[in-house]
Amino acid sequence: MLFDLGEENTKASIIVPTYSLERFKDILETVDSLLKQTFANKEIIVVVDKNEDLYLKLKDSLSPSVHVVLSTEAGASSARNVGVKKATGDIIAFIDDDVIVDKNWLSMVIRNYKDPNVIGAGGCIKPLWIDCDPGKFPEELYWLIGCTNESYFEKTREVRNNFGGNFSFRREVFDDLSFSLSLQNLIGQTRGTEDTEFSIRVLEKFSERKVMYDPEAVAYHKVYPYRMSLKYLLKRAYSEGASKAYIAKLYKGQLSREYKYVGDLFIHFLPIRLKQIVKGKDVASNLSNILLILFVVGTVMFGYIKRMVRFMRFNG
Repeated sequence: MLFDLGEENTKASIIVPTYSLERFKDILETVDSLLKQTFANKEIIVVVDKNEDLYLKLKDSLSPSVHVVLSTEAGASSARNVGVKKATGDIIAFIDDDVIVDKNWLSMVIRNYKDPNVIGAGGCIKPLWIDCDPGKFPEELYWLIGCTNESYFEKTREVRNNFGGNFSFRREVFDDLSFSLSLQNLIGQTRGTEDTEFSIRVLEKFSERKVMYDPEAVAYHKVYPYRMSLKYLLKRAYSEGASKAYIAKLYKGQLSREYKYVGDLFIHFLPIRLKQIVKGKDVASNLSNILLILFVVGTVMFGYIKRMVRFMRFNG
């Protein structure tokens, strides 16, 4: 349904999938930030992924105005689908359970839907460092910790997809589509692909519409020390490469954003760090970050090539 932002009956549903008792405190903080939104006409739906203990604890702890639902199927995609079935809003938004949103976040998301051609909208995700030294991590790799590179995503613009922890779509999208696990029908399985794949399918179905990124729709993703460990980063990098192989397999010509990022990385971002080293500025930090970036990019490429080889062997 198309609407003007000023209409009183415009309603937003916010879905928060969750699964672990270890994130109980995080979930409470996420929901608290959603309850404080300046956009009033909203409902909050927390979907618990096959964890009855967490479900009962949240039912007892959260405001009665928050809908807490138990999903009987595993996975964030299934939890989102359960939330969509429960939702009654014109706009359905999704937030991760370790994210805190700015008080104007939902208003900033909703304003994009003033344009009837906008089918989806999302915003930036800034790191919220928890017991971490942010100076030790390169902004070029923020995507590895679920955050957006502000120097790369600094303006409102049309995008292929938004980051999984901060995105939304019009309700009409879900009449025929659901978050897909169809990628698992290919060789092997990978995580982190569903959001991108779903957005691509949305744009294929609604070919005259667009998805917007709005940097003023701000969410903050908690970054704990384990997310900065080399083991975690390389695991995420490999998974990212394998995920993009799935996208390349299913949808031709859909990796232009990734190609541009790699190009900008080597043409723009890395040369800046090299110039700083030559000038004697933060030599140790810049050198370690360059090595980390190269190591991560190499791991992404390895994951991509390895999965592509498996596809070719399967097809052969």
